[in-house]
Amino acid sequence: MKNRMFKSLATMLFIGFFVASFASVNITDGAEDSFVIKGTIVSVNTTTGQVVVKAEVGNNLRLVAGHETDLTTYKEGDHVIIECSNDGVIKSINKRQ
Repeated sequence: MKNRMFKSLATMLFIGFFVASFASVNITDGAEDSFVIKGTIVSVNTTTGQVVVKAEVGNNLRLVAGHETDLTTYKEGDHVIIECSNDGVIKSINKRQ
């Protein structure tokens, strides 16, 4: 069980560093613990809340919807702007034209 928790924590840390280093990242004003991603949805799982987004620079990012985030109106191919925390939790998601 400890190994599984450690692997999960290590994965989330890796994702956070990866996203911050290589994705199309814009730090939002006044929010040091979040960033913005512009990209295209590759997949959405409304049951688990997982979203895979291909950032404008081409990296695929696996994110998880926050408790108040509604994913039911999003589908593969939608162009979105996502604000998420450094640990990969989506704070807001909006379609863009």
